[in-house]
Amino acid sequence: MSIWRPRPSQLAVATARSSSMCRPKLIGNWESVVADAICESPKSQKHLRRLDAEDSEIIERTLADCAARLLHAAGHWCEDDAEGEDDDDDEERALFERDVRGDAIEHKIRAETARFVASRLCAPRDMGAEAACAMRAVLMQMASESEALAWQQSGGLF
Repeated sequence: MSIWRPRPSQLAVATARSSSMCRPKLIGNWESVVADAICESPKSQKHLRRLDAEDSEIIERTLADCAARLLHAAGHWCEDDAEGEDDDDDEERALFERDVRGDAIEHKIRAETARFVASRLCAPRDMGAEAACAMRAVLMQMASESEALAWQQSGGLF
């Protein structure tokens, strides 16, 4: 399976500027996003189904994948880097490549996580409208990919 590469139409939404604006918000609020996703007694948007606490690790990997994709959309990890990448970028890329693999159940949870976070994202409370649009675009693309992989790997059961 190849690494996700944005299509030109996706890059129009997830521009370098908007991706750069939302990635720090996601990273800065990492623990709060995970806690909200598994909260058993939510205070708002109670109609949204939360995820199971036992899936916290998959939720965290999904958020890491989102941050990596936003990093890519912000202009990092380009194929035509002049001198290549430093060691930190290589480590981040290896984590990203590892995290796009998984079994059908993991992909189902990744899809649910991406859709949940996209649904909870609020502009301007969480970030500006442009950044929120970019992050939602990435999350919805992730959900679509994970749903397709879950269906494929489960033989059509998910």
